Amino acid sequence: MKILTILGARPQFIKAALVSKELHKQHQEIIIHTGQHYDQELSDTFFKEMGIPQPDYNLGIPEEINRIITDHVSTLLFALTQACMENLQKEGLTKGVYLTGDVMLDSFEYFSQKAEKSSQILDQLGLQKGKYLLATVYRARNTDIKENLQNICEAFLDIAKEEKLVFPVHPRTEKYLKQYGLNMSLHDTPNIIITKPVGYLDMLVLTKNARKILTDSGGLQKEACFAGVPCITLDTSTGWPETVEDGWNILVSLDKDKIIEAIKYFEPSETQRDMFGDGKAAQKIVKALANR
Repeated sequence: MKILTILGARPQFIKAALVSKELHKQHQEIIIHTGQHYDQELSDTFFKEMGIPQPDYNLGIPEEINRIITDHVSTLLFALTQACMENLQKEGLTKGVYLTGDVMLDSFEYFSQKAEKSSQILDQLGLQKGKYLLATVYRARNTDIKENLQNICEAFLDIAKEEKLVFPVHPRTEKYLKQYGLNMSLHDTPNIIITKPVGYLDMLVLTKNARKILTDSGGLQKEACFAGVPCITLDTSTGWPETVEDGWNILVSLDKDKIIEAIKYFEPSETQRDMFGDGKAAQKIVKALANR
């Protein structure tokens, strides 16, 4: 069987890694890289660290287009959660739909073992397990609008009076921090550790060992859930409401006081549900493809 895999940004790299590994046992895979990822160096790091075969084609397309249209023209759809299944049903999509679980969970579990053996990121940054916050900010509405980015930075500066905060800075975020004159105050604060974007393995270690995670990334919200680390989402909504309903993720919008309050007091009240599957999504996906 010949399979065409199209990927372009961090979540797709993570999902593709183990599916690709499973496919190559019996099938031929052709990989197209859209070029959507903002940082080419970081993109290359994902391919190397996760053992993804080099792309057969590189398109250089900057943004992804029309996810909903893609759902409607696809023959097979692999849903991550029961809520995803229900959303597809609301769109009238019931044929060829499989509840497989999340391939990102497969990758999280598989690559965590490798990361724990090879990553030196905690020692490099002088961090102790459970003694720091991990933050990422990259969405345009949070970076491009000065007031929004300033509110986030002020919250970081305030909380850094009490504990360490690790902040891998996305290229877009770095651009606007400099443009709005916010970068120096962050760099000059001893408890704020500014780094360039880190590779997948280092990010796994940072995620698993953080006290709490602050992010506007949908992927990191899920990975925080996988790691059993409370997540504070810097947004008014999330693509993964299951994480909020489960009590392990809280939406704080861009309100400085709400961000600080959540850092200090937000704690999950219940044990997590296994809503993202059993870590065997890649096998289920390849089996469904092979049975067509």
